[in-house]
Amino acid sequence: MLKTELRKLSAEALSTSEDVLTDDTSFSRDLGVDSLTILKLICIIENSYDIELDENHVDLLEPPL
Repeated sequence: MLKTELRKLSAEALSTSEDVLTDDTSFSRDLGVDSLTILKLICIIENSYDIELDENHVDLLEPPL
């Protein structure tokens, strides 16, 4: 399943456990991830799936407050 694959990629890129990455986890608020690291994660996802994501919508990677 795509969600599981993305969670695994994210956990590896962020050096964290997949268990801490839930649908409600905020990279910045909950994990302290900065914007540069989020952009690196976007690059990893793009390379893994041979796609191009719009970096202007990085805020969509975060769940609402």
